[in-house]
Amino acid sequence: MKFSFFFSRWPESVKIPSVFSLGQAVLIGYAALMWIAISYLWVINTLTLLAFGWDKLRARRKRGRIKERRLLWLAALGGSPGALVGRWIFRHKSRKGRFSLWLFGWFVAQVLMVCLIASKDFRGLF
Repeated sequence: MKFSFFFSRWPESVKIPSVFSLGQAVLIGYAALMWIAISYLWVINTLTLLAFGWDKLRARRKRGRIKERRLLWLAALGGSPGALVGRWIFRHKSRKGRFSLWLFGWFVAQVLMVCLIASKDFRGLF
């Protein structure tokens, strides 16, 4: 009896609002995951762009090169926009037909994946 009386007498300024309801907690978790994904994509695209620049520099100096397979793996791991920008800036690997096909294939696949994730139908699955 005293317990309920004690809490009912608190002024509004002393009460702690319930900020972390279930919906807001899920929203906060979703926002944290989005920041992690955005940070990852920035890092992988920067690394891919730098790898294309490094490979072009090494090609001009007739030194050891980065393997095409490694460049494609960087693109496949999310760095395809960085790879396309690197091709454009450094004019690198633009004559390789099979390489270009794989690179654009990964880019299209990643764009479709982002569209799928951003769609409302996909969000309902979780």
